[in-house]
Amino acid sequence: MKNISLMDSVLEFCKKYIAKDLNATIHPETKLIESFPLDSLNSIEILVLLETEFSITIDDDDLNIDLLETPNKICTYITSKL
Repeated sequence: MKNISLMDSVLEFCKKYIAKDLNATIHPETKLIESFPLDSLNSIEILVLLETEFSITIDDDDLNIDLLETPNKICTYITSKL
């Protein structure tokens, strides 16, 4: 992990918006899509929240649920946009 504080922020984001439980156990490699049911509408809402929370713009080509596969994948994507 290159940026621990960013990863910590991503993990907290995942607990708050994906797991909807701040006490959930989520690690960088947790399979979010398998662990927490997300429909397509929830996924889009989370991607919009991700943009707002981390002040990034998600490219149209990247707007898909695969971006939410793991916190590590989210963190890598955010890093590429900073």
